[in-house]
Amino acid sequence: MLEVVKPGAEFAADGVPDVIRIPSASGAAIILTPVSWVSNDNGVASLVRLWDVALVEPTRSVCYRRRQFTDADFVALLAVLRRAMIDDFPHAPTEPDFSATKAGMQLSVPSSTGQDVDLQIDMVIFLDEPIADYDQMRFTTARAALWEPVEALRALTGMDVDDSTAFDLGE
Repeated sequence: MLEVVKPGAEFAADGVPDVIRIPSASGAAIILTPVSWVSNDNGVASLVRLWDVALVEPTRSVCYRRRQFTDADFVALLAVLRRAMIDDFPHAPTEPDFSATKAGMQLSVPSSTGQDVDLQIDMVIFLDEPIADYDQMRFTTARAALWEPVEALRALTGMDVDDSTAFDLGE
């Protein structure tokens, strides 16, 4: 017999953006779209929220379907994008600024200027493979273009921008 579990308050549609989009003037973009998925675990069906991650470039687009992000992942992504949007100094990371292990996604800010930031995204192509194979995309976007995804993530997490910075700094 199949038992159906109703989603809790954490699955309410309030505060969930239709899409989180990080665009660029060149036509490249990273687009995260929420999708509902019915999970069946030992005969218990439950509704879960997963995310499709699209990497769009002028000459190609690819979508990684049903990726799982945690609340902490979105708070960390909010902090990274906010920092990329407002930091005064050029950025030179030695490791990814953001990593969502369950989703197979890493985001880095390899360089920046006063007006623009370079974003690099690495997506694990197949999550169930023992050796990860990555799809990579890099593009430049205006710092101002990060405002929309920062606001969407703020609405999703329920955190103010200052709260995400405190989380990022471990305070």
